[in-house]
Amino acid sequence: MMLDSGMEIYPDSVPKDVAFRENIKTVLFLVFIGNLLSGSTLLYFAHQKGRNPVIWFFIGLLLGLIGCLIIWCLPKMKKCPSCMKRVDGRATRCRFCQIDFGIDVVI
Repeated sequence: MMLDSGMEIYPDSVPKDVAFRENIKTVLFLVFIGNLLSGSTLLYFAHQKGRNPVIWFFIGLLLGLIGCLIIWCLPKMKKCPSCMKRVDGRATRCRFCQIDFGIDVVI
């Protein structure tokens, strides 16, 4: 159906450009919600792997599922009981203070 102004109208009387803008808004909203969920998931897994959860939350907001794949591939970290710096979870000696880790170090 055509109006006097030449705009084509959908059967429910919504102009095409308005419907297109509404569809774009819906898609962007769904992408934002998906990235928010990815950020929340990364927050949890970063904490489990000994990484900074806040930084990984924002990485999840920006990258979405790609951020989840990245954190999944990273090794677990642990803190040195002497110098409190983060080292690889498989390390037997701190690379900063050279202290040997005992059996009682919790990963």
